[in-house]
Amino acid sequence: MQAITSSNLGVLYKLLHDSELDFGNTSAKVAGIVVYGTEREIEWFLMTRPEIPTQCINSPRCLQFLTSKSGVIEFDSRFIAANTLHYICARSNVTYIEREIFTERLEEINTCSDGFVLDDSPPSSGEVHVSQHGGYLTDTTHIQVSWDGFSDTIDATKLGYVDRIKSYSLAIGMYIFSDL
Repeated sequence: MQAITSSNLGVLYKLLHDSELDFGNTSAKVAGIVVYGTEREIEWFLMTRPEIPTQCINSPRCLQFLTSKSGVIEFDSRFIAANTLHYICARSNVTYIEREIFTERLEEINTCSDGFVLDDSPPSSGEVHVSQHGGYLTDTTHIQVSWDGFSDTIDATKLGYVDRIKSYSLAIGMYIFSDL
């Protein structure tokens, strides 16, 4: 993987934002990235709530504290409990950078992610219903599918999803038909 300096992300900024992890498996490595973070010191907090403590050691919600000058940090997986909502928070003071012909001011950073979960268990089973008559599909151009009773240990609504489960996928044969 080639790293792009944070000040040169350009059109890739949206890709970075849209690729933010909400759910991952327990073998995933968790990292934080701050745009324009390569020329300043950033304090990083792994939290159980989206809040930045004065000091990590004094906060029971702070699981790990790290600093970086690269704009990127990787958290130690030993501090991340499976099936638990976590947040990555970052703090940095206003920073002045002397350029060749001007001084650049980087605003302070006080921000937290919208949360993530490393999930080690699949949702529990439910029932899938396919509308049919006498065991046959009567319309080959439309299939009506519904599901009921699926649940998970993680409530996806806490991460902004409309249902407790992030998404459902429908497949016909071996090809994915739709993500719902």
